[in-house]
Amino acid sequence: MDSALDIAVHRHDQVVVAHPRGLLTVRTAAELRKVLAKELTAHGRVVVDLDGLRVARESCVTVFPAVLTQCG
Repeated sequence: MDSALDIAVHRHDQVVVAHPRGLLTVRTAAELRKVLAKELTAHGRVVVDLDGLRVARESCVTVFPAVLTQCG
């Protein structure tokens, strides 16, 4: 099973779109959290395109509210 996660970030005017692709696991959730936190801190808002993201465990999706809490 491929556990790689590719995270592309695109900026369109004032909109930041993160495109995670691959398998979201406990390990890759930490990587996604780092990228999202960086973009949220810098830009205040981030759209996350979940097309192409697979989830290994339901608990891995807690990365999204966790990064929001982290960034305030």
